[in-house]
Amino acid sequence: MDEFRKSARGQVLMRGTLMLVFGLLLNLAITLVGVLAFIQFLWMLVTTEKNQFITDISSDLSRWMSLTVQFLLGQSEEKPFPWSSLK
Repeated sequence: MDEFRKSARGQVLMRGTLMLVFGLLLNLAITLVGVLAFIQFLWMLVTTEKNQFITDISSDLSRWMSLTVQFLLGQSEEKPFPWSSLK
């Protein structure tokens, strides 16, 4: 019983560490979204077209952010990229 408790506590601590790391990365991703949105706005203002690179990367970024929030809030046990695929 004591071994089980230590093992479970170790798993919770490992998850907590991962949650801290992914929480920090999620904050960086939100900042990146703001920067990319501003660049996209300027790009569209000058060229009247969307920047295709920003449009393409947005789907992967939003997918990663969604998976990360699900992991952080306990909805999913699946770890986000790089532990799992973005697709």
